Order: sequence, then C-alpha cells, then structure tokens
Amino acid sequence: MSEHSNISRMLYEYLKGELDPDDYGKVDEHLLHCTRCQKDIRELNAAISIFRPVVRPSEERSEEFWNTFALEVEQNIQRTEQHGWKERITETLQQWSPTRRWVIVGMAGAAVTLVLAVIASRTTFTPGVEETPPEVTELESAALNIDRMSQYFRKSKTLLVGLTNMKMFDDQPVDLNAERQASRELIHEARYLKRQPIDMRSAQLINDLERVLIELANLEESSDIPDVQLIRSGIRHENLLFKIRMAESLYDSSRFVRVRQEF
Repeated sequence: MSEHSNISRMLYEYLKGELDPDDYGKVDEHLLHCTRCQKDIRELNAAISIFRPVVRPSEERSEEFWNTFALEVEQNIQRTEQHGWKERITETLQQWSPTRRWVIVGMAGAAVTLVLAVIASRTTFTPGVEETPPEVTELESAALNIDRMSQYFRKSKTLLVGLTNMKMFDDQPVDLNAERQASRELIHEARYLKRQPIDMRSAQLINDLERVLIELANLEESSDIPDVQLIRSGIRHENLLFKIRMAESLYDSSRFVRVRQEF
C-alpha cells in the first residue's frame, strides 16, 4: 500500500484525535506537502462539524437556556391549539438556524442518494445465464449420423426409382418440378454428410449420386425426353440403385438403435 493511501485512511482518526503520537506526526508531515490530502481533510472536517451530534446537551446548555426553552415549548403548544397545524409547521421551519438548515439539506441529499442506490440495485440488468447445450456423447453423435445417412440413401433411392419408372410421352414435355426440388435438398444433405467420418465406399457413392442429382436439379421445370433419358442411362451405368440398397443395409438405423439400447 502507498504512503498516500495509508495516510488517507488515517485522516478521520487524525481529526478525532485517536491516533498514536507516531502516526499523528506522520500525518502532520504528509499534510505539509500533499495538497490532495489537505483538501480531503478540510472536506472531512466540514462534514464532521455539520453532522456532529450534541452528546450531552445538559452539560453544554445553561440552566437559563432550559428554563427559557420550557417556556417556549409551552407557548408553542398554546399557539398550536389556537392556529392550524400548517401554520405551526411553517413557523417551526422559519425558526431553524442556518446551520440546522444545512443539516436538513445534508440529510435530504443522503436520503435521495440512498433511494437512487436502491432503485439502481433493483433495476440493474442481470445478464441471463446462457444455457449450456447438453453434451452429445460419441455414441449419440454416431447414431445421429447413421440415421441421417439412412434417410439420405432412402430418399435418393425413392427419387431415382421414380425417375426411372416415370412414364413419358413423345409429344409432351416432362414435368420435373418436384424432382428438381428433391434433388436440391439431397445435394445440400450430401455436403453435410461428406464432412462426417464415413467409410470410403459410402463417400464414393455419395459423390456418384451427387453428380446425377446436380444434373437433375439443373434441368428445366419442363424438360424434353432426351434430357431425362440421359440421366436414366447414367443411373443404370453407375448401377446406383444396387449400390444404394447395399448402403442401406450398412446404415440400417433401426438395427443400430436396437444395439444401442442393449448397452
């Protein structure tokens, strides 16, 4: 602790005369050259003089004072009975000396400060505690990935089977609006799955499917038969439906759930 801070803590005891001689001398010497402590001790002394209570009034007041005081009290009581209580309050306030008025001002200021502090403490914003998401165990994370892989392959197979078996007429364009939308969703899901720890065969199958899905998503809403036939030939050439059925057996989520429940 610095010498200045140590002296500042002793200023009140210095004014009250409660320091031992050594500390009293240290404060005297410090006050000779420290303007900040000089200002602090003047303000502290002024505050003490304002709020210093009269410990034993009977020893500081003469007997004549108390006789006069008793007479004034009796006269005030009589005037209060004759006049209203409002006039009495006004008269009492007017009789206060300037020193007592400063006491009222000080007490009022302290009361206002206290009220503001209470209001601030009640209205201070307390940030809510951020909820920590529950920890996902390694087993649960693996189960989630297996379930998403299983759904991806099932939806891809449904889309490709539907496209392969779609009836087409030579004189009419093919409406592929629903298929194009499904392809976009599967492409988005494939990009997520490729970032997960999966086996090489499944990763290769996802890449093969993605090429077909991108071609399908880029078709116009009403496409000609040759465009659709080109995608169909790609599905047969890559033997994608057979590969999907093999992958589905590997990523059978229902079987994995049963194994997980046993543990």
